Amino acid sequence: MSLKSIALLISVILILSNSFMQHETVTNNIYTPVDHQQMYTAGARIDLRFKGDGTNAPELLITYNLGSTLISPQTQNNILTYRLPPFISHNSGTVKWMLLTTALQGDFYIQSNSEIVEIETYVGPPSIIAGNTDYSMVVSIPLDIYDNVQEEGTAVSFHYNKGILESQNISKVKNLIAHDYIYSSTAIGPILLAANSGNKFSKEFIVDVKAGLPVDFTLSRKLNHSYADGNQLATFSTSILKDSYGNTVSDGTLVVFYITTSSGVILQTTGTTIKGIATASMIHPEKADSWSVTAAVTGMASSNTINLEFQQVFDDYEIQLLEGNRSIIVGPLKSFMGQIIPDGVTVELKIVGQSIEETYLKQSYNGKVRFELNPDLIPKGNYDLNITAGGITKTFKKVSFE
Repeated sequence: MSLKSIALLISVILILSNSFMQHETVTNNIYTPVDHQQMYTAGARIDLRFKGDGTNAPELLITYNLGSTLISPQTQNNILTYRLPPFISHNSGTVKWMLLTTALQGDFYIQSNSEIVEIETYVGPPSIIAGNTDYSMVVSIPLDIYDNVQEEGTAVSFHYNKGILESQNISKVKNLIAHDYIYSSTAIGPILLAANSGNKFSKEFIVDVKAGLPVDFTLSRKLNHSYADGNQLATFSTSILKDSYGNTVSDGTLVVFYITTSSGVILQTTGTTIKGIATASMIHPEKADSWSVTAAVTGMASSNTINLEFQQVFDDYEIQLLEGNRSIIVGPLKSFMGQIIPDGVTVELKIVGQSIEETYLKQSYNGKVRFELNPDLIPKGNYDLNITAGGITKTFKKVSFE
């Protein structure tokens, strides 16, 4: 194609393009907005009017905070009226419009209704720790009849009551909410609070100020006697657990009691506080022993150490070998006053010999323990017997089993 032909083609394209643009401009200019406002109130009737030919009138595209929709006009006397449906006119926020097939577009704002009909209020956490650092938060949202949040700057008043002290803070709606902080005090107890805006009040809320972390405490013990009878209970009690401000800790605080025996074994028992005091018990040992006892609220507080000495409950006991030495009766086992020892004392029998080493454990009943040895397990022969009860061991060498 010659340069002359190319130049001619470009000229034709430019002429057609200019003609189209002139036609589009004319199309845009045949509709004119009539009395458009920039501000409306939620719930009011909102009509967007345009002056122009109603023949083949374009639809109006509405974009609002929940989505977009198309609206068809009502035409009368060359006035096109686009009425916004309630699901748009009842919602506050910015609304954008565009008249299709034209370049006309714009926006306006729907403000919330000034009448407050409800105030939603939320509080959390519901409990805080005594002191001057922990806090809870209250959030209120004043709403109009259409569930719109009131405009920014709307005042919300927060009322507080703690004991005989009353206070009030005023916050303003910002970013859809009004809020306030509820700081703890050094004294425990409930903080009552409520919010109001206009003539609407929230329900009553409670933020409970609880005791802080416990501080070190003291430990005490109670014994009916100090004999190692394997029956009585040693009871341990804490002093009243308090935080650094003198508040009694909450019921249910777990306290762990650690008991170290003379052999280095560590026993453990637990208790939970009731009115600040935790108690726990441990059964007496079955032989003479020394205990070191301490208690702790793990990672928070600990007690002093107390020492206990348990005396041997008996110094001797009888043993009978019957029925070819296969029936062994230990006892009667007598306690510190000569009485039969309570049931449940452990007696150990150890048999060694003939390439056999067997150990049997039994608990006493009516002060005695009876071992019956099975010939299938312990064949005929000579054996060494070691019998231990209450920490006292008796040995019999080369006992002949029939």
